[in-house]
Amino acid sequence: MLLQCFTPDQPALTLSELSRLLNLGPSTIHRLLATLEAHNFVEQDEDSAKYRLGLSLFKLGALVQQNMNLRRQAEIALRRLARRTEETAYLCIVEHDEALCLDRVEGNYQVRVLVLDVGGRLPLNCGAAPRTLLAFLPDADIQRLLQSGHLKSMTPYSLLSPAQVWADARQIREQGYVVSVDDVLPGVAAIGAPIRDVSGQVVAALSIAGTRPRFEADRLPELIEAVRQEANAVSISLGWVETSKELLVNGVG
Repeated sequence: MLLQCFTPDQPALTLSELSRLLNLGPSTIHRLLATLEAHNFVEQDEDSAKYRLGLSLFKLGALVQQNMNLRRQAEIALRRLARRTEETAYLCIVEHDEALCLDRVEGNYQVRVLVLDVGGRLPLNCGAAPRTLLAFLPDADIQRLLQSGHLKSMTPYSLLSPAQVWADARQIREQGYVVSVDDVLPGVAAIGAPIRDVSGQVVAALSIAGTRPRFEADRLPELIEAVRQEANAVSISLGWVETSKELLVNGVG
């Protein structure tokens, strides 16, 4: 691959050097470089005419590092949550207008819910972690998603209309968690809560999912509290400090 030609020993290369390394004609290399340069994956030095890696790769690398740090910080809380609730626990982020599962820990309950594997994706309007992530996006992004077709119906209980999505977002923002029932798979329930970074921005969501009978009213408050506590624990490890407004939302004070 062209980008792999750049190394610490050779951080900048000419078109002819790339052509020789890849055993491709100069015109082909030039065409590839033009495409990469248009998207800031490479840049050309005006004086030497050499190419080097561009800013877009730096941004992607920073994003990978950020996700790796998030996964490390969340690992203990994720395992503790699965142990406390006996349900499968998930860590999700937003990527390409979908919810991406970064990590998953199985609970002890004998019935496993195979809703989402690591690396799997869900629409942002279906499921506890995805709906949490959607709720805390900027309003303009929610409106764009409503118009783009990225939000999909997985069951008759999936929230799809603008009125449903906006009402759900407002409620999640107000109470700080969401209970999801039957909107990804019939008979499956889930609870999700946001993870915030040092700036207070929601960067991920923690959730649990299991069979609906295990999420009945008598057990629900305990499960909600466990998810919120562990999501807050991850947030604190990322440098977040709970504000007085958030304390009120969480029922303190």
